[in-house]
Amino acid sequence: MIAQRLSLGKDAEFFAYHQYRDYVIFSELAKRETVPAFKSILEQLVVSEYKDYSYWLQFCSRKEFHVPRRDILFFLVLRRMFGLTFTAKFLERDEKEISEAYRRFMQTADEPLRTEVAKILEHEREHELMLIRGIREGKVQFLGSIILGLNDGLVELTGVLIGFSFALQQNRMVGILGLITGVSAAFSMSASAYLQARYDRNRDPATAALYTGSTYLVVVVLLVAPFFLVAHASLALICFAIVVAIIILITSFYASVMLERRFTAVVCEMAFLSIGVALLSFVLVSALKSVLNLA
Repeated sequence: MIAQRLSLGKDAEFFAYHQYRDYVIFSELAKRETVPAFKSILEQLVVSEYKDYSYWLQFCSRKEFHVPRRDILFFLVLRRMFGLTFTAKFLERDEKEISEAYRRFMQTADEPLRTEVAKILEHEREHELMLIRGIREGKVQFLGSIILGLNDGLVELTGVLIGFSFALQQNRMVGILGLITGVSAAFSMSASAYLQARYDRNRDPATAALYTGSTYLVVVVLLVAPFFLVAHASLALICFAIVVAIIILITSFYASVMLERRFTAVVCEMAFLSIGVALLSFVLVSALKSVLNLA
């Protein structure tokens, strides 16, 4: 009996802390939310999390919990950078881990406690998922356009800029040609996205074109920047590679959360495509220089 109480106290503190953490994070998000419908959903989540926290607190010897400020700032930054839908889905991934911990706990809990925990678990999965999935910003329906612009911009411009670099070996000229190519490609991608969206009743063609083109242009600016800012050719390529790596990580993080895919799988896929295109460009340029006897 004593051992069971000790175990319950330890588990209760674990669950109480995570419920309190979610309560604090949702409270901070609700304070800053300007969309009335989203604010209402967040406030309902605050109430829900606090009820679950209060239940577990009765089994805890510790009666106060503290959430590190860095955790709160992390989610506020996520909200600012990627939107509320992304932040909610990111929190939902944490909820899945907590639900799994609940299920493990139920395997060793006594019958009365198991019944109560089962109710909490059911509440966690049905009520909260319903609320979180109610948060749908307008740009979410254009998620495919955003990811298309990011992926295509990264893959296509990586190969183009690598090819230009080894062919010309003049940073400024590489940057100018890359910028011209990238802007032209962005307009082309926008036109393609517009035409594709015309056959989808759930998407506005102009907005789809805007999201695709603008994300493509952001990638273009980031990728060509090292060739304008760094004079030395080798150092420019190193900076370019770092920028590519950062874009791959950020894009993969965004896509893995929004599309509910494994982060490592998305990273490997994007890295394989980008590096593969870059290598093909290098081989092609080297072969042409050899065949055409270019210095």
